[in-house]
Amino acid sequence: MYQCPTCGGGVRFDIASQKLRCDHCQNTYEPESFSTHGAAEEENEFSTTRFLCPQCGAEIIGDDNTAAAFCSFCGASTILESRISKEKRPDHIIPFKITKAQCTDLYTRMLHRSPFAPTALKDPKSIESFRGIYMPYWMYGFDYQGSFHASATKSSRQGNYDITRYYDLSGNMDASFDGILHDASTTFSDDISESVVPYEVNAMRDFHPAYLSGFYADTEDVNPNLYLNDAAELTQTYTSQAITGHPSFQGYHIDPGRKTAPDAVPRPAKYAMLPVWFMAYRKKDRVSYVTINGQTGKSAADSPIDPARYAIGSLLLAIPLFLLLNLLLSLSASVMLILSAIIAFITAIVAIVEHSHMQKKEHGDLDRGLRGYKARKPPVKKSHSALDAFSPTLSFASVAAAIAIVVIDPVSDYWFYAGSLFSIVASFLAFTRIIRNYNILATRKLPQFSRTGGDDRA
Repeated sequence: MYQCPTCGGGVRFDIASQKLRCDHCQNTYEPESFSTHGAAEEENEFSTTRFLCPQCGAEIIGDDNTAAAFCSFCGASTILESRISKEKRPDHIIPFKITKAQCTDLYTRMLHRSPFAPTALKDPKSIESFRGIYMPYWMYGFDYQGSFHASATKSSRQGNYDITRYYDLSGNMDASFDGILHDASTTFSDDISESVVPYEVNAMRDFHPAYLSGFYADTEDVNPNLYLNDAAELTQTYTSQAITGHPSFQGYHIDPGRKTAPDAVPRPAKYAMLPVWFMAYRKKDRVSYVTINGQTGKSAADSPIDPARYAIGSLLLAIPLFLLLNLLLSLSASVMLILSAIIAFITAIVAIVEHSHMQKKEHGDLDRGLRGYKARKPPVKKSHSALDAFSPTLSFASVAAAIAIVVIDPVSDYWFYAGSLFSIVASFLAFTRIIRNYNILATRKLPQFSRTGGDDRA
């Protein structure tokens, strides 16, 4: 904690004034007015307190021991272990602009768009557990200088003739890109880090530890080279769009396969800390995250469904819909069988696709940073629930039965009704798996981290 030069009380970063404010005398100070110790520390590292969760191994840094009573990543109510440590000094930081009151207001409005969210997510205790955390990002920059060449055509019609003219286009390019962000921590999943960008990087400041007063921060553990090619490809897309959209080349059709441009020259990646309001809600062996961009207010949340609320809402919708269709339509036994078989087929396909996506997310296949570390470890065998395989199989069996009944065309309608019932039961079982798998996709396993590299296998 930095101390107030006037009264010696603790000072914290005040979002409203963008200055450090004393808890006791309420005087404010510019963060840069507080000096750090030693030239080497000023350039390369700074002192702080490192907090370690004894349950999941997640680590954050900060200076507020009183608030370290729960883990932001696994949601455990536990006293975090702490020790003084030296941390790599970031190059830049964007201070928080969104206050906690504004954050909770944004989250409350978000909940209004999620009528089937579990009631616990609306609990004031959960909402009050938002914690301001500076998340680490790598910031990439590139330069393009040199000449480019492209083959192009321009078509026109004169009388009865279609005329195509061929051109060689050339020009000089002088372009630069900065502020391309990718998260630098395996603790922070890619889907979360990408959901809260962009940041207004023109508001970025040179890093000073005083900005962390009253907040926490995660630290980088991802090699900056991991996302270098991704960032370069993004700039190449932008440069191609700029060339083809230039007024001098309007009306030309540029052949993408016959185009040359100068190579991107990367600048050294910069290490930046960016503000995120972070909340974790834990239920048994699953955890949900809510993240809000601490500068712009852009929000993202894991959105599990409360099965009971969803069932009641579906029932309230289904009853009037059934009555309305019963008045307007008269379905024959064969048509009912065909419709129920189509529904069973669709639910089976959705269940299979969703299960595949769930498996990839559960084992970290969708997180580039985490995958980079897992590549060094033995592969994890993916688990498959018997019900996950049984539900679509039963649906496909009901579809096959429906096709057989339609082809045979028995005299009695009871065969058609029995086939319809079979398809409806299969669809219901598949749909329950869809809801279950959706909640797995919308939540996360309790994380288990190792700071030699992230590993979210519970």
